[in-house]
Amino acid sequence: LRSGPTRPWPPLDVPSPRRPPGVARTAVRRCRVGEAGHRSGAMGPHRRRPGTWAGALALAAALSSAPGEGAEDVQAVQLATFQVLQRYPHRSDCFTEGLFINGSQGAEVFESCGLYSKSYLRRYKLETGETLQTANVPKELFSEGLALRGKSMYMLTYHSGTVLEYDAFTFQEVRRHPFPYGEGWGLTTDGCDLLATTGSAFIFRLRPDAAGTLELVSKVQVVFQGKPLRMLNEIEYVTPKVWINQWLSNMLWRVDPMTGVAELKLSVEGLHTWRGEATPNGIAYSPSLGENTLLVTGKLWPQMFLLQLSTDHLCGGPVAAAGACSAAPPSACSRLGQLPARVDIAASAAVNLSAEDIAASAAVNLSAERQSPHEVLPAVAPNGQSASGSENPSSANPDNFVPTPLPPLLTAVAVGAAVVLACSAVALPWYLARRRREIHKYSRQSLEG
Repeated sequence: LRSGPTRPWPPLDVPSPRRPPGVARTAVRRCRVGEAGHRSGAMGPHRRRPGTWAGALALAAALSSAPGEGAEDVQAVQLATFQVLQRYPHRSDCFTEGLFINGSQGAEVFESCGLYSKSYLRRYKLETGETLQTANVPKELFSEGLALRGKSMYMLTYHSGTVLEYDAFTFQEVRRHPFPYGEGWGLTTDGCDLLATTGSAFIFRLRPDAAGTLELVSKVQVVFQGKPLRMLNEIEYVTPKVWINQWLSNMLWRVDPMTGVAELKLSVEGLHTWRGEATPNGIAYSPSLGENTLLVTGKLWPQMFLLQLSTDHLCGGPVAAAGACSAAPPSACSRLGQLPARVDIAASAAVNLSAEDIAASAAVNLSAERQSPHEVLPAVAPNGQSASGSENPSSANPDNFVPTPLPPLLTAVAVGAAVVLACSAVALPWYLARRRREIHKYSRQSLEG
């Protein structure tokens, strides 16, 4: 099914509605084969070479006009720098969609893995990849962004127009909320509201009312140098800003959630060689790992990377006081006096679960964990081998890409097309032979007459 290029599509700051020349449709993740055209047709104008003299002249005129203005735009682009502090194992079968760290436990990761009929939730130890808790998602749903607010864990779904609410301790589904704002992509929380992305240029702010129902409070358009920044995917709130993956690129963006201004970009190019649908996706933050660090990974990546940034690059400038949440999760920015008050890590309901609560639910989930089909998959160590010592073929060979399964609708279309072709192959020769016999018959009758 995959006939894509041997290297990833070079990242673009503003993605476009057309795929670049030479890139097969099946190699584009959000037009995913088998995922009902996932995020198809939203990739914006790609860069082309002028095909005529007129095009070349137009390009030259555009470049030559207002040279000072163009120079200012180039200077305005700031690229964050980082140092890789640590590498951690990550399951290469996980199509990462949502990611966050439980700060009170220090090194426990919560992750949602997507794909139809393969979606699941997982809690595991960051250092070793040891699974602590899992829950399978209904086969008809495609897991997307994941966020923890209080004792509830919210998970977006891709095409279902639904947000699933789970008990964060038992991983049991509690209720479902409508999400009529588009496709579900990324999800995070500022401690008060949920912030969601849909693959568009907007961040949607959802707030639970007294009854717990999610209501749309506002939406803000993310812009970079005055232009909408589309294809926003996984999102992580690092008080008082958000960091966002841009789908099908190596770019992470730091955005002011109140104004929508994209202030800084960070490229993860070089961390992992990826192609096709295995795009970078997954950002997590916790002061327990280091106040100026970000944990990043990607879909089907065998590793996670802990990146060390400067405080200025991580946090940027202060956020508007009116937009600050009193229950905002702690970050390095708290020490800069940019927030009303620092929230104690152990007391923050937005990002932490106490050890006692998790231990109390361990017995409830033990049988479910043993029955989970994902339990038999070994954790992948940083050296590309499983915890048992056997080599992981996906991590040893970057070209060993796992194909995405076909969804029921596309499978039915493919089967129908195959049936039509088979019938045509049988019926067409028969029809032509019959027509030849009739023509010969009429020819003989004409000669005899």
